[in-house]
Amino acid sequence: FAVVADEVRKLADRSGEATRQIAATIQAIQTDTDSVVASMGEVGPRVDSGVSMARQAADALSRIRGGAQSARDNIRAVAGAAAEQAEANRDVAGNMEQVAGLAGQTRATALEAEAEVKALETLATGLRQAAASFRL
Repeated sequence: FAVVADEVRKLADRSGEATRQIAATIQAIQTDTDSVVASMGEVGPRVDSGVSMARQAADALSRIRGGAQSARDNIRAVAGAAAEQAEANRDVAGNMEQVAGLAGQTRATALEAEAEVKALETLATGLRQAAASFRL
């Protein structure tokens, strides 16, 4: 009976030690769990902040894209207007060449008219002299 009682006591001691180890392990797990929960509590707002910043970045990129498309459209419009202006400049240059040609023709005609006027003046002078000689 004493041997059985001794074995029961040893078994009770080992059970008590195992219970203490289990309690310590459970306490460590609870501490780690509390730490993880606290960390998750800290990470949550950071994740929310990261999500908010990502949305803001997406919005900014969207605005940049819209601005780039608008700039591209404006550049195309300016390029079209520049092409039209170049065509108009070519037309003006052609018209100026025609005007220069007409001015040259007008000058030549004016010189001819001047020569004709001088010839008429000479004739008129001659006629006046002839008419004056008939009156005397």
